[in-house]
Amino acid sequence: MRSGSRGLSPLRRFPALLLHLRRRSIQDSQRSWSQSFEGHRSLFSGADSPAAPVDGGAPTQSRDANRHLQEETMSSVIREAKAKTGMLNNPEVQESLSIPDFPQQRWRPYFLLVASSVLLTFCAAVMFLVALFTGFQLRRFYSEVLGRRLGKAVLTLCGVRIEQHGPAPLPNIQTIFIANHTSTLDVFILLALGLPRTRFFLKRKYRLIPPLAVIGYLVGVFFTPPQTNRAKRVRCFQHAEDVLRRTGDSVFLSPEGTRITSGQIGPFNKGAFHLATALRAPIVPIFIVIPRNINPGRGFAALPGVVHVYFQSPIPTTDWKLSDLDRNKTAVRDYFAGLNVTLGLR
Repeated sequence: MRSGSRGLSPLRRFPALLLHLRRRSIQDSQRSWSQSFEGHRSLFSGADSPAAPVDGGAPTQSRDANRHLQEETMSSVIREAKAKTGMLNNPEVQESLSIPDFPQQRWRPYFLLVASSVLLTFCAAVMFLVALFTGFQLRRFYSEVLGRRLGKAVLTLCGVRIEQHGPAPLPNIQTIFIANHTSTLDVFILLALGLPRTRFFLKRKYRLIPPLAVIGYLVGVFFTPPQTNRAKRVRCFQHAEDVLRRTGDSVFLSPEGTRITSGQIGPFNKGAFHLATALRAPIVPIFIVIPRNINPGRGFAALPGVVHVYFQSPIPTTDWKLSDLDRNKTAVRDYFAGLNVTLGLR
């Protein structure tokens, strides 16, 4: 029910007055920057549904200058990445990037699994009750307040503390956040960061876990089908694009698509770059460094320690074209590979 509907109970209006977090839909006409390129179709739209063109009033000289700036930015990223990734062929560097086994108490993985499951169930129940009380209207509150507390609680249970680095503040416009994915902890780290007005992508199989399904629904998660089902994945990303275009929300997703525990940067999928191109939203790379001696990898045996989260400067995408998708994806992946050398060794 909309906030302006007659008969709205005071109980459902009260949290909105306190928190000022009621989600508002943003009309396309108010968000011309998020439209697709002029003369190009949105990636996920059908053959007969061209994307809305960019406003035609911008001077050609301004467009050329913007395109030149974009080319210089991407060239700089590529040059920096090539310089850094040249170190990856060094056997000593490759060995140091691997995640070795570490000694631990045998009971710790089971304790953390059970305790985390209980905590997730409790938080899902609390979040659902709050959602009932607020009429399911405060998605940002569920994500940025309750979800953030959940992430911090799980990390505290594991004895993990976050140190955040990078430019501040974050962009106040629609943004595509991407990060490397090396650990089970990543989900809770991202929740604990409280990224503003941000939705998430998560594998559809996690929807089979009731607490995660409830939390995912309330915070606005897009559950993605497996890579083998291309048709369903295209529909999922089409739905995500429509929602993001309508609401103006930011979104986080891992271009690797799965946890990579080899210490290297895995292959990148195209989804994040499709969305960035279609929405013309900047990409903010996030590099998560979990020390090898505390990283549980695909398991739950996280040990106490400090996790470093590095926010990188936004990568502009206003002049990206679908024809350059592979080139842009490769350049950003090379940039992450360079970060893996310079930051992952700390």
